[in-house]
Amino acid sequence: MKAKTNTVGTEIPDIAELRSLARHEHALTWEMPDGRIVIRPVLNLSVFFANGYSPEGRENIAKCFDYFMKRWGEHIHGKQFGDGKYARTKAENFGAWRSKILTLGPTYQLCAQVSSEPAKDVAAEYKLSVLTSSSVREQSFGELSHLRARLPWRTLIADVHQFTELVRFMSDTLSVKHGYAGLSLALPYDFDRMLSFEYQLAQQFSGLMIDTYGFSGKNHLKNEFIKGVDWLTIIGDDLGQKLGGRAAIRAQLSQPAIQVEDYAAGLIVQAGDYPSLGAVEDGLPAPYVAVNRVLKPLRIPNPDSLHHYMPDRESFDMERSAKWYARFDVPEPDVATVPEHRARGLPGEEVPETGVWWTPALERNGVERHFAKGERFPSIEYTPYGAVIWYLRSDATN
Repeated sequence: MKAKTNTVGTEIPDIAELRSLARHEHALTWEMPDGRIVIRPVLNLSVFFANGYSPEGRENIAKCFDYFMKRWGEHIHGKQFGDGKYARTKAENFGAWRSKILTLGPTYQLCAQVSSEPAKDVAAEYKLSVLTSSSVREQSFGELSHLRARLPWRTLIADVHQFTELVRFMSDTLSVKHGYAGLSLALPYDFDRMLSFEYQLAQQFSGLMIDTYGFSGKNHLKNEFIKGVDWLTIIGDDLGQKLGGRAAIRAQLSQPAIQVEDYAAGLIVQAGDYPSLGAVEDGLPAPYVAVNRVLKPLRIPNPDSLHHYMPDRESFDMERSAKWYARFDVPEPDVATVPEHRARGLPGEEVPETGVWWTPALERNGVERHFAKGERFPSIEYTPYGAVIWYLRSDATN
């Protein structure tokens, strides 16, 4: 298996997040010798909602499929319903299939998907899938239903609002309890052999939401915690009350790079104008870190492993999963470690004075670097070691 060379000729706008995606697309796209794409970057939406088993809930799920098929049905070539086989399909066949959603009884879990791939061993760019709770499981154990949508990442180039409007529609229609949307990796239906590669890519790109096992996350299938922050983080009012409600959350997230909008059942928090890949060389995406700092109290305190046990391959185990969940937990600079200084500077700012500058947040023991007046500090704002602030150690004559 090898990384696929990017041959798409679409002109990329001069937007840092989109240029980073285009630059790394080949590393994120894996092709088998026979030409099958088994890993690719996509836009991903995962939402958790109640009453998916009820007649009203089934109708709302059908509305979500209607919305998706109306806009992207021409790309749909595969389907699966319940325990049935994955099969080829066409958009015009959806009407009969839709009726099954509405007639399935409340004691049954609805499991269904449509996909752009006619074969299940290819990573699909377009996909909509749902797994509902049954009436017994929700009423007895508080288990929520889960819907997930997927679009090509290059949708951001054509019109970013296609994706944000999809998120808004699904959130409103399903009265979502919580969810997340942004960049992720698409894997085939039978994805076990690809998990080690997913793990490797997650170490390189912090902005990727690891969502392969989205249906099986026991803790966030309840209305108790969120999985974490993403480009778009959906917070229902029940969870939002833990932070003081909508007004309090808005006040805490009042920053230029962060947008907070209402939906029918809560808030959608947007971290930056575009989703960030979070490549290692670019540092942690600052808006994600800022949102995480506020929403962290809502995050799962005891998360499951992101992957199942794989003794012969490098993958997510419990310890590695816990570190991944906490990847945006950036501590504030420890003033006790900051040397006496006459000046300080922030990433991207103009250097005010020639000399040797130091930051404690790059590498374990900090980094020193000589800058001339008028240069600009590197743009990296956050790393796992903290927020990046540059301090002047000495002038140019020392």
